Amino acid sequence: MAGLVLEVHIASLERGLAWERLKIQSLTEALRQERIDKYGPKSEPLNDLQLELLDGEPGVTREEIEAESRREPMTPTASRERKPHPGRSRLPETLPRVDEVLACAQENCTSCGGATKVIGYDDSEVLDRDPARWFVRLVKRDKRACPECSRWAMRGWGRRLVAKGLAGDRVRAGQTIRAVRLALRWSGRVAAGRGPI
Repeated sequence: MAGLVLEVHIASLERGLAWERLKIQSLTEALRQERIDKYGPKSEPLNDLQLELLDGEPGVTREEIEAESRREPMTPTASRERKPHPGRSRLPETLPRVDEVLACAQENCTSCGGATKVIGYDDSEVLDRDPARWFVRLVKRDKRACPECSRWAMRGWGRRLVAKGLAGDRVRAGQTIRAVRLALRWSGRVAAGRGPI
């Protein structure tokens, strides 16, 4: 029974949408005809974009209309697809994740003084390690917004070893190279010393 009511409602909405599309088409044609009447019979070969441009100019002469009608028709340019940001990719999913939530220091709105609510989190993945294992620390800074005046606030990152870097404060490139060198030395593949790996 509910399915039948839903189908009837959908059909009614589709009829209404078709009717609105017909009204838009009719109004568009009426606007085109009004512009052609305004600019004369030489404006008939112009497409809607050219007529809209003529309509936006403060003063249009007959010569301009003739010159515009001799031009090739304008085609709307397709919007370019957005390329993904060239920034870094996600860290490997095989590494365990440890969540860390940084609470916003401003629990009251700086503008009106009202209480703010958490509206979401700004996520950032940072490579980190315990002395014996590697993991990804997911840092979540809560975003707070005031429902009264629509202002929002978020806690800062604080001090980091490498600004905007993947490595956390406990990871240094020298530690990793030193660990590889020690492992190779213990396995007997490289002689003791400070030479290249």
